[in-house]
Amino acid sequence: MDQGNKDVTRYIVHTKGISQQVSRYIRMTSDLYHATLNYVINVCVSHWDEIRGLDTLDAKTYVESLIHSTKNRSALYSSFDRLYYKFPSYLRRDVIMRAIGHVSSFVSNTERYEDIQYARVSNGMRPTKRHAPKFCAGPDIAPSFYKDNMYVPNTDGSLSVKLWNGKDWCYYRIKVKSSDAHYISKKMADGWKMASPSLVRSFGHWVFAYVLTRKKTSLRENVNVIVGVDLGIGNDAVCSAMLPDGTVTARRFIRLAGEKDRLEHLRHRKRGIRAQSGRYASLSHINTKILGTNMNIACQTAHQIAAFAEEVHADAVVFEHLSRNFRGSEKTAQWRKMEVFHKTCGMLHRIGIRYATVSPKYTSRLAFDGSGRVKRGHEISENTPYDVCQFKSGKMYNCDLNASYNIGARYLMRLLKSTLVETEWSRVTAKVPDAAKRTKITLSVYRQALAVCSAPEE
Repeated sequence: MDQGNKDVTRYIVHTKGISQQVSRYIRMTSDLYHATLNYVINVCVSHWDEIRGLDTLDAKTYVESLIHSTKNRSALYSSFDRLYYKFPSYLRRDVIMRAIGHVSSFVSNTERYEDIQYARVSNGMRPTKRHAPKFCAGPDIAPSFYKDNMYVPNTDGSLSVKLWNGKDWCYYRIKVKSSDAHYISKKMADGWKMASPSLVRSFGHWVFAYVLTRKKTSLRENVNVIVGVDLGIGNDAVCSAMLPDGTVTARRFIRLAGEKDRLEHLRHRKRGIRAQSGRYASLSHINTKILGTNMNIACQTAHQIAAFAEEVHADAVVFEHLSRNFRGSEKTAQWRKMEVFHKTCGMLHRIGIRYATVSPKYTSRLAFDGSGRVKRGHEISENTPYDVCQFKSGKMYNCDLNASYNIGARYLMRLLKSTLVETEWSRVTAKVPDAAKRTKITLSVYRQALAVCSAPEE
């Protein structure tokens, strides 16, 4: 499968309530699968000269003719059908493909190693100290269970899985966690395709490992609507939708008040324990809850940003290029800004929306109307919140909203510059000097530059 144009994710579905008898049958099925795989690998090694020149389908057919007898054909290795009686056909073909892939990987790695050694010796260099590839005759590969042939989903969310009980292949019912079943159904409804699961052992429990794939959505070429996003600590995010002419069409304040209150409560508990028991008191349980709450805030914020971008039909979402390390208070240290950024970017690409970053310097300090630096918080008065700013004209405004305008304007200025030739851009910077300085660009500067481009040359 070509994974270059696909989103791929692996999800573990946890089983529950497996009896000792079914667990023993799963172990017997896994052991039988590995024994069969070792048998077929040895066959592939013996006949590799004939197999290597064939394509995938012909190679599978050829190996199957060597080990499996039919009414009109007698297999060369007839002991396979005798040793592995009633072995399911889908599982047999899965074993053949795994064996061919395993041998092919070893051969290609060996040839590459020999080519490197020959090239080094030919150029008068010492052979590399890396060891030659070693052939593993018994790889630990989990069996794949094909739908309707090796497992059947039931209406109650459980799975009926075909297992080897020592005498025959029979179906046994295995329950799975309802949350995992709901997640799989939600992914399937969202356009993901589910490959055949593998039954693997994880932390002492048998689980189904599903591989979910979905075709990547092509990113939109033309930028007609952008969303400027200012991530913060007071407001988790402030989003502004803008058109290429600088018109603001929609705004959204994202503040998870309930989660913020819970986080502040946990911080107070942490301070109380430290004040009562000293600086070396055990705080791992509080820190774990704080981390989980912060991660939940990041996930919900990312979901709401992506939902707003999709709601306004945005073609690009613009963030500040924030530093990874912030020094300051505990709130600043626990700010999961990069989690929000990466999660949002992944969601945006899945729905075909681009993302970009701009310089964060002075996005909050410069007024979007071009009046210059603003006063914010205690610079205005002792009781003024820090997220409120005052322009030189005396106008009071939300500082995060002002920053989101400037963030969007800096990206629009970048797009404008990319469409102009050097002489036209020089004419713009001559009349609007701040357009040439990334840290001085505001919404007003962008509108002035756009007006210069639209005006006829003198």
